[in-house]
Amino acid sequence: MIKLKKLLGILLFLSIFISSSAYSTETRYGIGSTVSNFSGLYLPISTTNYLFEPIIAISSDKFNNGSNNVRRTSNRDRLDFLLGIYKKSKLTTRSVLYAGAKFGIADGKREDNFNNTKTIENTRGLSFAPTIGIEYRATTTISIAIEVALNYQNEQVKQTTDTTSDSYTNTTIRSSSRFIARFYF
Repeated sequence: MIKLKKLLGILLFLSIFISSSAYSTETRYGIGSTVSNFSGLYLPISTTNYLFEPIIAISSDKFNNGSNNVRRTSNRDRLDFLLGIYKKSKLTTRSVLYAGAKFGIADGKREDNFNNTKTIENTRGLSFAPTIGIEYRATTTISIAIEVALNYQNEQVKQTTDTTSDSYTNTTIRSSSRFIARFYF
């Protein structure tokens, strides 16, 4: 982990000195991350008028609780592949407004064990999220952004317990906000 932080620090330091102006007309590529409950790897491709952003998000949660002879464990893993497509509008020399949508697929698995009854849920689904955000270019290579989205997810769920099996569709609509740090090469 320390080697990765050191490598990212060196890349960040070098790119500040070898990059082009903050809002050039050329296509720029980058890498980014977010600080939220939806952590992922962002791969922005920024042109003069558009921002294309593939996103890969992996999450894993483990829960273990036992009290009064009741034992519960839960393991949850999820993988999302998304593509954000946004139209950019220049606000100032260092900031842009972007609006568009994210489209993607998700795959997940959850295993619960409650009082020795095991339940397994496998999910697979589609996502659509109209999104609007503001990106501020702190330097020629580093930007910070905040965005809000209305997320729509439709997932097929297969639930299996020790004795039963069931399939159903789960539809979720929720709003979200994110703080994103992007690093452009």
